[in-house]
Amino acid sequence: ERVLSSANSIVDALRERSVEASGEPPSDRMLELALREYSRVFDEQEGGFGSAPKFPQSLQISLLLRVLRRLAEPEEQKLARRMIELTLFKMARGGIYDQIGGGFHRYSTDERWLVPHFEKMLYDNALLSVTYLEAYQLLKDNFYRQIGLETLDYMQQEMQSPEGGFYSAEDAGEVGLEGEFYVWSFEQLKSELSLDELKLAERYFGVTPQGNFEHGKNILVFDWGVPVETRAGQEFVALRKNLLEIRGKRQRPHRDEKILCGWNGLALSAFAKGYQIGGEERYLNAAQRCAEFLERIFVTEQGLKRRYFQGSVGIEATHEDYAFFIDGLIELYQSNFDLHWLELAIKLQDRQDAVFWDTNSPGYNFSVSEDAIIKKKDFLDNATPSANSVSLLNLIKLHGLAGEKRHYQRSRELAGLLSGLAHKYPLGFPKALSAFDYILEGGKEIIVVNPRGGSAGYEFVRKIQADFNPNQVVALCEPIAIEAQTALKPAAGRTLEAGRTTVYVCREHVCSAPTVNLEEAAAMCSEIRRME
Repeated sequence: ERVLSSANSIVDALRERSVEASGEPPSDRMLELALREYSRVFDEQEGGFGSAPKFPQSLQISLLLRVLRRLAEPEEQKLARRMIELTLFKMARGGIYDQIGGGFHRYSTDERWLVPHFEKMLYDNALLSVTYLEAYQLLKDNFYRQIGLETLDYMQQEMQSPEGGFYSAEDAGEVGLEGEFYVWSFEQLKSELSLDELKLAERYFGVTPQGNFEHGKNILVFDWGVPVETRAGQEFVALRKNLLEIRGKRQRPHRDEKILCGWNGLALSAFAKGYQIGGEERYLNAAQRCAEFLERIFVTEQGLKRRYFQGSVGIEATHEDYAFFIDGLIELYQSNFDLHWLELAIKLQDRQDAVFWDTNSPGYNFSVSEDAIIKKKDFLDNATPSANSVSLLNLIKLHGLAGEKRHYQRSRELAGLLSGLAHKYPLGFPKALSAFDYILEGGKEIIVVNPRGGSAGYEFVRKIQADFNPNQVVALCEPIAIEAQTALKPAAGRTLEAGRTTVYVCREHVCSAPTVNLEEAAAMCSEIRRME
């Protein structure tokens, strides 16, 4: 009874909050308030926010990257940058990151990111790979790029099924032997490595005869005294490869092979971003395989399904499944510019609006169940972002790409609701605040009209996607197909100038004069509206 009472209280509180939301419009002041609130709980020694156990805070760091990009005051820039860099460096150097196989463990049991709970979750790695790649875009530190791409490599090698979807998790290990797959005794290393390799392991990974974990074992960490550039060096790469081969002879932890639609949407978005930023075709191929699987297995005439396991599909999708999948489809469209994926995103958004939007109390319901406990709204960010906040960004981007008024109107309703909640408790709404940053800067729409068979348009897109411009969408099309592309209304009538690749840079659908000067166009795409 106490559990039921508590659940009802939570549901009631959420409903009351949705009704009481002030509708206060988003403002730069809200982002500056969030910066101050994060600095208040920031760990100045070890990075991250709060005390142990410490969870990877991808959403918070992604928000701080957006805030840093638009801050005008040098002291505030310094503060935001320190929180970002210390947290990302400490996590990537610590035991929470698998220094040999790539990918992040679930959380750290201590404040130093040393001893993790060794489980690896799909959603954590999808979100963290994007955060590290965004940090690379903004700060141009190759260490972030390396960690982001290593994380994608881990996901592709160990978590992508032969059918294309991604499994949910890898366990920590057998009870009483958690982490055994990942840790090393000094004697093990001594017996497996040459003397020179052992010395390198001591230098790079801090291994000692005493160890830093239970029973004298060593959790490998990337020693703080070793320059980050070392990770790209021949010695480090060879040692890491050798250790991975040795570890590969051990029994891997059990893998949870459920394939969940929503979590796969996060993975789809991550691999699409990985291609946009990293430029390697294998990431695009992984994203396309994932999208094809999700469409084939989960998309039905009656709507989305949620879970696939050993050939069986079941459970009606929740709002989260729709929101995360739509987000991934939008990013995939902006990677290969196959209009099919944008059209599917629009179709699913329309279905989401019809099924989950609450006409009595604004916001999307978590599920379609009539059960009083289950039927609630997902506003707060947790280990995964709030589905309502993800939907806000989806609606903003879909309006930018498709130009449909219904997406704009719904996004403004949702922004008003979330703004009232985020104003009261900014620490709980980093994803919503990231969406507000998009609104406040005034999102850009980049329309690239490319001659049939030409490569200049694609090269231009790759160039602008290498930089951190989170508040814009990109459409690329050929002039012949424009009138037929009903999903790309803002591109209708856009033509080539002098038969060359032509770029239209628009802000909230008000476009500058077309230009064939791609350097000039790239500079326009990179223009930033600073906070006032």
